[in-house]
Amino acid sequence: MTDIPVFNVALIGLGKIGMGYDVNLDKTKFVLSHANAFSQNSGFRLVVGVDQDPKLRSQFTKIYQVNNVEKFEDYKLLSNVDLVVVATPPESHLSVIENVLKNVTPKAILCQKPLAHNF
Repeated sequence: MTDIPVFNVALIGLGKIGMGYDVNLDKTKFVLSHANAFSQNSGFRLVVGVDQDPKLRSQFTKIYQVNNVEKFEDYKLLSNVDLVVVATPPESHLSVIENVLKNVTPKAILCQKPLAHNF
């Protein structure tokens, strides 16, 4: 029997789709956010939540027992990140992805749509 890999996830953006849609719901019945989905899947491990809002970061850590930082590059274990989820406002997607790629080479980046409003 082979070991199933576990991918370490950095979640950038802790708003509605990041964690807010199901924050006050039964997490076993409603899976409406990235944080809840990844926390319930044994193939993934949330390792850090990133957001500018200290209240959202605090709430994230309280609920998911996971580290939080204001800026992605402040996370001390960047080399351990396999998957980066970008759940920020659309106008920030490009700059967030560029910043991620300056700091780490993840196996994958999942970016909320739209990726951009134009080329």
